[in-house]
Amino acid sequence: MVRTIIGGETLDILHVIPYFGGNMGGEYSACKAMAEAQRNGGHNVTILTSKWPIDDEIPDKQLIRFNTPFRFSNFTYTPTMKRWLMENGSRFDVIHLHTFRSYQNALVCKMRKKVGKPIVIQAHGSVPRSIGNRGMKRLFDLLYLPSILRSVDLAFALSESERDDYISIGFRKEKIAIIPNGIPLDQYGENLIPHEFRTKFGFEKQKPLIMFIGRLDRIKGPDILIAAFADLTKRGIDASLAIVGPGIDQIESLNKMIVDLGVQDSVKITGALYGRDKFSAYADADIVVIPSRYETFPVVLLEALSIGKPVILSDRCSVAEEFKRYCTITPPEMEAISNAIATILIDLDGYSDRALKAKAEIVDTYDINKVSKRIVTIYEFVSRGENFDAGHN
Repeated sequence: MVRTIIGGETLDILHVIPYFGGNMGGEYSACKAMAEAQRNGGHNVTILTSKWPIDDEIPDKQLIRFNTPFRFSNFTYTPTMKRWLMENGSRFDVIHLHTFRSYQNALVCKMRKKVGKPIVIQAHGSVPRSIGNRGMKRLFDLLYLPSILRSVDLAFALSESERDDYISIGFRKEKIAIIPNGIPLDQYGENLIPHEFRTKFGFEKQKPLIMFIGRLDRIKGPDILIAAFADLTKRGIDASLAIVGPGIDQIESLNKMIVDLGVQDSVKITGALYGRDKFSAYADADIVVIPSRYETFPVVLLEALSIGKPVILSDRCSVAEEFKRYCTITPPEMEAISNAIATILIDLDGYSDRALKAKAEIVDTYDINKVSKRIVTIYEFVSRGENFDAGHN
C-alpha cells in the first residue's frame, strides 16, 4: 500500500544506481550529493548499487552493495538485489532511480506491483539513443522501455532539452519535472592556499592556467581542448593546461596526443581529484573549459562559477543558452575554443568579474539543500498520485 506523504514528514528514501564510485562521473556525484542533503534534511536514505567500483567514502550502513557477477562497460548485473527488494522494498516511501538503461532500473520497474511504492527516475543525460552504445540502447528499450514507461511515476529532467529527450521515447510531458543539478555550497568555504595545486603538480605560478575537470571520455572533449591548447602555443601564447579527472582507459591516448602535438612541457594529466584537492585546482585555474560533444547540466559549470572562474562552455550543453550571460559559449571545435581562450586572456580581469556575478544565482538556485527540498516536495506530489506538471517547474 502506498503511504500518502504529508509535508514535513521524515521519509524513507531508496536511491538505486548501477555503480557508485568517484571515477563514475556526474551521476555518482549527483546521487551522492542528493543523498547527503536528504539525510541532512532529516530523512532516512539508503543507496542500492553494485560492487563496482568500490568507494570507501560512504559508510556501509548508508550504502548496500550487491555482488556483480557480470559487467559490460557500465552495465552491472546484480541478481541478488531482487531478493533484497522483495524483503525490504515496501518499507520505503519512494524509490529514486538513477541513470536510465540499467539492470537495476529494469528490475525495480518489473517489481513495481510487488514493492508497491512510487518510482521516480533521473537519467542524468543518458536518455538519447544517439549517444554511446546505440545497439545496446535499442535492445534495452525493446525489452524494458514499456515496463519503465508503465512503472515510473515521474521523471526528473535537468533541462528543457532533456525533457524533450524523455518525451521522444514515450514519456508524457506531465510526468516530467525539470530540476537542475545542485552542489553542496557549504563545502566551498574551506581556506584554500594560493598556488597549492600549481606547486603540487609543477605548474608555473606566473603562467595562465587553463583547466579541464571531468571524466576523461571522448564525449567530454578533453582531446578537443588539448588540440585547442596546441593551437594557442603556435600563436605564441605562453600558458599551461591541466587535465583533471578520472579515466584510466583514455590517459594513454591523450598522453600520446600531447606528445604528438609537442605540448608535453605545458600540459599535465593529474588524474582524479576530490573534495578540497579539487577546489584547490579550481582556485588556481584562470579559465575552466567544458568542451563536451554532448552534455546536459555539468556540475563542473556550477562549481567553477561558484568560485568566480571564467568558463568556456560548449554549445552542445543543454543549458548553454541559460548560462550565456556568465560564460563564453562556443562549439566544441579546436579553433573556436582556441579563439575563446585567447580572447579571455586579453581581458582576464573583466571576464573574472563577470563570473563572480554568477555567485549569487548559484547560491540562490543551485544549493543542493534547496534542490533537495524541491525533490522531496515532488515525492509528496507523487505519493498523492498528482502530476507535477510544467506549471510547477
